[in-house]
Amino acid sequence: MKSFFRNPSLAIGVTIVTSTVLAAIIGPIVFRTDPLSIDLANILAGPSRAHPFGCDALGRDILARILSGARLSLSISTVVVAISLVVGSLIGATAALSGGRIDNLIMRGVDIVLAFPGILLAIALAAILGPGLIDLVIALTAMGWTGYARIVRGEVLTLREREYVLAAETLGANRSRLLMRHILPGVVGPLAVQA
Repeated sequence: MKSFFRNPSLAIGVTIVTSTVLAAIIGPIVFRTDPLSIDLANILAGPSRAHPFGCDALGRDILARILSGARLSLSISTVVVAISLVVGSLIGATAALSGGRIDNLIMRGVDIVLAFPGILLAIALAAILGPGLIDLVIALTAMGWTGYARIVRGEVLTLREREYVLAAETLGANRSRLLMRHILPGVVGPLAVQA
């Protein structure tokens, strides 16, 4: 805990993330104004006690809209990161453990996906799939998994050469046991940072 307070960047980052998550979760419960209700009497009203951040061009409360949007953004980003992490980890581990042509083929596929600008690919997929939260998650995940795949592949290739993994392989551990018991626990740290 002392190291936490010694590093001001870490303390500031944790404070910002924690306050954003708490605002997204608790904000709409405490501040019960409907973010979609239109009040033509308060069009472009400035900050007041009733509307702390003011109102927009349709008289909707800006604070209510921010808190509602934060909850939606947080839930979408959590789902996208979780799916990207699982997909990317499986692809990266498969490439590293297969080796040879399969590894080369999979990583060239990752390179092809990375060749497209991420936001343009996501916009194109969202336009093709249409509006909706599930389609948005698919569009964002289509680009997000590549970073996880590269990290897992690199870490698995490094960990595969460690003595304890070679010893387990010599003792007859199959590929799935090597991956689950000996290699993936060493990948958790870099994956957490990427997530």
